[in-house]
Amino acid sequence: MKKTVKPLERIFFSWHGESYREKNDKRIDITATKGTKFTIDWGDSVIKTFTGSGKREIIYHCYKNIYQKYEVTIIGITTDCFFTAIDLYGNRICFLDISEALSLQELSCSENYLTEIDLSKNTVLKKLYCSNNKLKKLDVSNNKALEILDCSGNKLLTNLNLSENILLKELYCGFNEIEYGEAVFTKEGKRRFRSIYNLKSLDLSKNKSLESLSCPGNKLTELNLGTNSALTFLNCPGNKITELDLSENISLTYVLCQDNKLIELNLSANRALLPQIALKEHHH
Repeated sequence: MKKTVKPLERIFFSWHGESYREKNDKRIDITATKGTKFTIDWGDSVIKTFTGSGKREIIYHCYKNIYQKYEVTIIGITTDCFFTAIDLYGNRICFLDISEALSLQELSCSENYLTEIDLSKNTVLKKLYCSNNKLKKLDVSNNKALEILDCSGNKLLTNLNLSENILLKELYCGFNEIEYGEAVFTKEGKRRFRSIYNLKSLDLSKNKSLESLSCPGNKLTELNLGTNSALTFLNCPGNKITELDLSENISLTYVLCQDNKLIELNLSANRALLPQIALKEHHH
């Protein structure tokens, strides 16, 4: 019987040699299996070998010509070398391929120039930080293990479907142009929506474990929280909400809802609320 040979794990990306840092060096934070070896081809004829420690390793590289574009390949030397986390924050990356990094659990690629990310093969991914790029879309339907997602600051992002991400605990998607966003949450653990901008509607009816909701500066005219009895934190200023029923949200300890179109707010059922409640009405 023929044995199935596992493919080598591989991460590929292209970036510009210039760096935001003082010494103009590029930085990669990577976690690889302890005792295994991997190489980094920096794209400038320099190839170096590293040994994984099972912990985050910080690796620097400096290019002679910082104005050139380089293609970088990180690859395990043996099939037992797994990359579980990589941080490529602020590196002027314009293309990223992690389709062969099947063990990746955490990816940070914020503050780059990415217009797309293919995550379809990264089924064990738990944490994704991709804020402040140029993403036009983000498909996380295959990332069912996802617990934290930060996709804020992608102003071209117009749609976000989180219906398959039932383990999601924290969501940061502010300053996008999302017209509709939905997430499904399980009963286990904390579940959060954070900083969702320009939403016209927000359906939280299935998010019964939701504890923290921050959705300021949108175009919401209503906010139905009747099924969110676990909610403790509510931040919804700068919308167009005319009515807010919090009678089922008896666990609330914080409410911020100024700059809406509320006529009244009945908090008689919310005995756990802190003394300071911000309610400042601006009628237009």
